[in-house]
Amino acid sequence: MTNVVIAGYARSPFHLAGKGALARVRPDDLAAQTIRGLIEKTGAIVERLDIKQALYAKLEQLKRPGTAVSSNTSTIPLGHLVDGRSDQFKADFLITHFFNPPRYMRLIEIVRGDHTDAAVAEKSLSSTLPQGDPYFDTVRPMPLVDKMIAEGFTGRKGKGGFYRFDKATKTKLALDLATGEYRGGQKPAPLPPKAEKDLGALIATPGKVGDYAWEILGKTLSYAAMLVGEAADDIVAIDDAMKLGYNWKFGPFELLDRIGAATFAQRLRDEGRSVPAILETAGDRSFYRVVEGKRQFLGTDGDYHDVVRGDGVLLLEDIKLRSEPLLKNASAAVWDVGDGVAALEFTTKMNALDGEIMSLIQQAIPLVQDRFKALVIYNEGSNFSAGANLGMAMFAAPEKPTFRLPGESGRTGIAGVVEGFRKKGMATEYDEVVSGRLATVLTGGEADLVDTVQEDDLLTLERAAFMEAVRDPRTQARVQQMLTTGKPLRN
Repeated sequence: MTNVVIAGYARSPFHLAGKGALARVRPDDLAAQTIRGLIEKTGAIVERLDIKQALYAKLEQLKRPGTAVSSNTSTIPLGHLVDGRSDQFKADFLITHFFNPPRYMRLIEIVRGDHTDAAVAEKSLSSTLPQGDPYFDTVRPMPLVDKMIAEGFTGRKGKGGFYRFDKATKTKLALDLATGEYRGGQKPAPLPPKAEKDLGALIATPGKVGDYAWEILGKTLSYAAMLVGEAADDIVAIDDAMKLGYNWKFGPFELLDRIGAATFAQRLRDEGRSVPAILETAGDRSFYRVVEGKRQFLGTDGDYHDVVRGDGVLLLEDIKLRSEPLLKNASAAVWDVGDGVAALEFTTKMNALDGEIMSLIQQAIPLVQDRFKALVIYNEGSNFSAGANLGMAMFAAPEKPTFRLPGESGRTGIAGVVEGFRKKGMATEYDEVVSGRLATVLTGGEADLVDTVQEDDLLTLERAAFMEAVRDPRTQARVQQMLTTGKPLRN
């Protein structure tokens, strides 16, 4: 068993925080002397409720009251896990959900149940975060949110959330944070033109908008800067964690580059707040730069280092820094990404498809056939493609079709077949008349195989046959029968 564990962790990248921690991994039965000495016990076993409950039954006999017990489950409701356990066990139980991979993400979500002792959860969190962490100054009770959850206002799948749609009035309502009641939506005042795209200008905007932007970004970005060297070894890891884990378009340090590290640090000083070490190290430099086609990041040592992608990771943004496109127009580009592969990238707004993209695809086909093994259609935008750009689409009227039809000889053939059906009792006399009218349309009327019949000619024949049919009393009798009984008349 031990060899299996060691073999499992021998792969790269290493899964534990340090290889020395592997000595602490061992298969063992629950030992009373071990369990009773713990401050907190976290379980990580197979996602089966019966197995987890059996484990908790054993733990309950061994642990001390007040010792936190947690599961890292992400699928089983907390209430089900502690079903049948004592009130004390329920008070000591919570979920500690680690973000994968824990070796790199170093993020944890602590979930309390209805019976979890708040002091136990706080103690668990305190043991996870160091004293003085800004989290303890930020977290606070939110009565309005608690009230919303208790009353079922949990979002679109509930009665509503911070917004809801009133079906009666067909209007979007917003939650008034002061009163806790819904009201009609209010359109915010427009931003100053420069603040729409300039993050530095946004946080410097006088008034509520700028104050709010700084309140959020000032705390969030300074906290991210404080964690360099603690939560991650470098700024790239933190930026990647926020982009991949929380779907941020830009990481914290990419945002700081848009503001300016020196500007940001000076505002912290002006407000009497501490400046994280990485900001002091940066000074008036940027956190990222491009040198000789390579993206570099600022390290804690004050030097720039190349951004190294993981094994098997290839980003088009890196390719574009050091090469020129093979083909390009206003809507797309073709790049050589190596290993005999070309990539076709959309560059339109929201990567919407238009005629220029279609044109470049046609140009790319012979190029790829001649020089490459494969072509991938790829981009690194927020949307792979929003679909066709209907506003730019050019719809040319199609050419009207022409036909060569058999005329009288064709009608003669059809008539012979239908006559045979009538003689066998498979068609009525009026069926034979109706088929004759249809045959006139399908064979082109008085045309012959050497003649060209236009679509408009067929429409004229069809219209004449239709009017002849509706004037016929036998057609009228068929319509009347169907409307009255719902059954066809065979006359």
